[in-house]
Amino acid sequence: MASPFPFSAGSVLTAAQLNSIGEMTSFTTTATNISISSQDCWFARVNDWVIARYYVVFGGAASGNILLSLPVAMTGYAVPYPAGAMGYGLCVDATGSNAYEMQLARDLSTNTNMRFYSQAYGSALSQVDNNTPFTWASGDSMRFTTTYLTTS
Repeated sequence: MASPFPFSAGSVLTAAQLNSIGEMTSFTTTATNISISSQDCWFARVNDWVIARYYVVFGGAASGNILLSLPVAMTGYAVPYPAGAMGYGLCVDATGSNAYEMQLARDLSTNTNMRFYSQAYGSALSQVDNNTPFTWASGDSMRFTTTYLTTS
């Protein structure tokens, strides 16, 4: 069921509306600079809080910074970090069977995308792109959970 928010003052809530609060709903994320071969993405919204779970398998090489869309736009901020680090997750290299920690942040140019930071062993933390934390290829994946605020 779609999110029942916002409610109007004095509204009488139905059992279905009450039961849908916090209910996980599947959604389709879109990627920038890489193709997606499969995904399993879910989100729930309670008032202005959104929690989303992503498992995304990519279908080929990346061509720049990797971004994924959010299920609901994030509250706007002039810079990404006050919006919250948004969470942690894993970048998984299918060919090398290595997993690298990554941090999540709102994209600098929009409230509807996330960007990611990770590092290869012995390297500095940098934005996830076609070569960070490894060279992305078909079968590589990201998995993470994020929590953030929205007003939409």
